[in-house]
Amino acid sequence: MKKAFIITVAAIICISFSVSPVFAGSKQRHRWEGVAIGVGATLLGLPVLAAHAIPAPHSVEVNFRAPDRRDQCRKPRPRRERGHWETRRIWVRPVCEKVWNPGHYNRRHEWVPGQWITIEKRPGYWTTERYWVSDRRY
Repeated sequence: MKKAFIITVAAIICISFSVSPVFAGSKQRHRWEGVAIGVGATLLGLPVLAAHAIPAPHSVEVNFRAPDRRDQCRKPRPRRERGHWETRRIWVRPVCEKVWNPGHYNRRHEWVPGQWITIEKRPGYWTTERYWVSDRRY
């Protein structure tokens, strides 16, 4: 399939180079036909470009006012809440999962029937947590 395609393309290229420009005719003969084709393509292409164009941003009218005397006054700083941070240790429980243990022989070659057992997926651990203690008195 590839060979046939390559041979066809090569034949078309060879034929296009072998044709002389004498058969094209006069340069001025088809000028107005070319202008008409160009104008038609432009008229058909403009709506396509307009459909895909990004719209311009909307203009916004802004009214500025002169600063008021009240705006120049300093605003009071917000009051800082009184208190302190404390740290405590917390035990995070281990993560366990119940799984089925199928029947099997133990080391003494005795049959042990299947049963549900609990296995530990992730061990427990200690972690520290910071929390805020407020000194506010009511």
